[in-house]
Amino acid sequence: MHASPNFVTNPQRETFAADWHPQLGERLAGFPRCVALPAQAGGELCWPDFATFIEDAHCRQMMYCPMVASEFSARVILERAESTCVCCFYRDHELLS
Repeated sequence: MHASPNFVTNPQRETFAADWHPQLGERLAGFPRCVALPAQAGGELCWPDFATFIEDAHCRQMMYCPMVASEFSARVILERAESTCVCCFYRDHELLS
């Protein structure tokens, strides 16, 4: 897993730009730099795990994990047709409600 805060001033409000990386920039464009876990899961910041990035004709998605070992994680899904961003939170493999 590769997690990096990338030294941005307010990572929760920033997304990756298309020119962020020479090979991955276009594919990662629009993903948040980090995601905060809900309060019930500790509220920690989760950072992207680039090795989990996948895409198909309908969406692009990637997992996010805290910097320290944790049972919690997040999955960010960017839907192409609706131009929406969906964030799902997990405790191990269980979806949090």
